[in-house]
Amino acid sequence: MHSSAWGRSAIAAIAAASLLAPATATAEPTTFVTAQPAKTGTCANRPIIERGHVDIAATGGKTDLGIVLKDDTNTTPGVKERRLDSVILGVSDTAKKTRKDVFTNPFFNFVGLAGAPFYFLPKVEDKALLWPGYNTEKVDFADIDGPVTLHIDIAGGPKNGHVAMFHDEFGKFTPLLNTATRDTTIDIDDPTHVHTNWIFTQPGTYALNVWYTARTKTGKDLTSEVQKATFAIGNDAVATAKDTSNCTTPTPQPNPGDDHGTGPSTPGQSGDQSSGSSLGAGATAGIAAAAVIGAGLLALLAANIPAITGWLSNLTGR
Repeated sequence: MHSSAWGRSAIAAIAAASLLAPATATAEPTTFVTAQPAKTGTCANRPIIERGHVDIAATGGKTDLGIVLKDDTNTTPGVKERRLDSVILGVSDTAKKTRKDVFTNPFFNFVGLAGAPFYFLPKVEDKALLWPGYNTEKVDFADIDGPVTLHIDIAGGPKNGHVAMFHDEFGKFTPLLNTATRDTTIDIDDPTHVHTNWIFTQPGTYALNVWYTARTKTGKDLTSEVQKATFAIGNDAVATAKDTSNCTTPTPQPNPGDDHGTGPSTPGQSGDQSSGSSLGAGATAGIAAAAVIGAGLLALLAANIPAITGWLSNLTGR
């Protein structure tokens, strides 16, 4: 009587405890996660064009407008057209002038007082300098009503830094563009290729937003993409542009799951964990279930010691 009742109780307890165990309680293989060093900010190198012929060129005209940098410098062999933001336009101290002689004309008051330094790119090519122009030869003016307009606006630059473009003929100066006076557009009435004089009033790095606009004869307004042209003005700015340690644009980090050895690929798992072993979730659950089963058996044995004793006596005849 006691023995059969105890046996049935033991079986029921073991069965109930076993229901708490997961279907798979096998420990997963031990894995090791090594901390990865943080990546410093780096950026892709951009070619620096310091001398030779380039044009800020417009294209299109029927249904849209494009903008491109025409590049005849062979800085990158075989590349004749590129985005303005794909290069840095460098101007060395070879272009440095002081405000004297012809530059004492009141037209140049935006440069500063007499003797003030500035940087000058002439309309006539100097083999030692950058020779930038603008170009609308690839625009279909047949469908354009009015001018194609070049826009150049400062997005960032040195303190008191301004950009000016002007013509000079027989001692007469004709302004084309001057950010100091907020004259930031040039109207172009025909397919043309123009080189003119440029002035940068301060050394440093200038970020210029550059784009073209026009209107078609059907009344549609056309606007090209706004591209950012970077001018490094002066030896220091050019040297800084060449020094990749000064780059600040972060390199995109691999997405979770990419096999780049940068840490665990499971979302939510940090890559800066210290080295060490870890058990899988299945192994942890299995240990917990075993503990529950063991505790249940111990409790069952403790509650049925008299019955167990009697059962053993019957077996041994003692």
